[in-house]
Amino acid sequence: MPVKPITWSIRPIGDTKEQDGFGALGEVYFLSLQVNNYSPKTITNKRETLHRFVSWCAKREVIKPHEVTEETLYSYKKHLHFYQTAQHKPLSIYSQRLRLTIVKVFFEWLFKNQHVNQLVAKEIELPKLPYQLPRNILSEKDVERLVNTPDLTTPTGLRNRAMIEVLYSTGIRRAELLDLHLYDVDFERGLLFIRQGKGRRDRLIPIGQRALGWINKYLGSARENMVKDGMNEHLFVTYFGDPIRPSTFTRIMRELIKATGLTKQGSVHIMRHTTATLMLDHGADIRHIQQLLGHSSLTNTQIYTQVSVKQLKEVHDKTHPANISHSIEGNTPLE
Repeated sequence: MPVKPITWSIRPIGDTKEQDGFGALGEVYFLSLQVNNYSPKTITNKRETLHRFVSWCAKREVIKPHEVTEETLYSYKKHLHFYQTAQHKPLSIYSQRLRLTIVKVFFEWLFKNQHVNQLVAKEIELPKLPYQLPRNILSEKDVERLVNTPDLTTPTGLRNRAMIEVLYSTGIRRAELLDLHLYDVDFERGLLFIRQGKGRRDRLIPIGQRALGWINKYLGSARENMVKDGMNEHLFVTYFGDPIRPSTFTRIMRELIKATGLTKQGSVHIMRHTTATLMLDHGADIRHIQQLLGHSSLTNTQIYTQVSVKQLKEVHDKTHPANISHSIEGNTPLE
């Protein structure tokens, strides 16, 4: 079965008839992003976000970029703050900040290229992101329960086991997992090649023998029956031999986690947090974790040092006076 090409949205963000309008200038902007090697997915996300903003402006009779003022952008910021989704939930601070950032960068480009006379976005303050630690980390016992949940008598169950093992061994992102090709796995050297990961960066990372063993079992017992004509080079495929959609795999992971009886919430990303935290617990250097996860900045990786408290707990147990003297008569809780 031939692989269906991924089609990206090319909807203009506004009317393209007027040269100084949102639509026409938007197309020039997106072409500049394409020339500068931005990914189709990134450009599509910017298109959709800017289309929302332009639609919001049109309802307020703001039709062209030069009509946008600082007050307009501040009103849009308030709109995002009070916005309710179809599920009657507010936008997360991350979503609000991302939408405003995309609009802000667009207007900076407009000013830089002399399409508007004022840098109206300069004074717009982005919402402050909360400092949050990863909330749901699986223990080693939790992971073993999870990997043993898929039904290994079915092709998809064997595939799911192999996918979880790869996530656990490498900590790669969902998109990186689903984009793996057959030739990205180096069984001889125990390496995994991540092509064009986040930020469009390639990297080569280690993968454990246990994960490789399950990949090999999946390839020999399941995948060959799922890809009938050999046209699809993706490592992990659906029952019908097609690439797996991200939303589909997220649903699969949620169902598997629920089936284990674990009360912790999460899906694919919980494995990334778990891998980093457990490796730190066992003494891995933070810079090695950074390289494994593909973080561009060590700051992004250091958040796991706040979650990995095994060594701190050991020191606390050995050195805190209350712990040292807990056996002394009179210092123990009353029974």
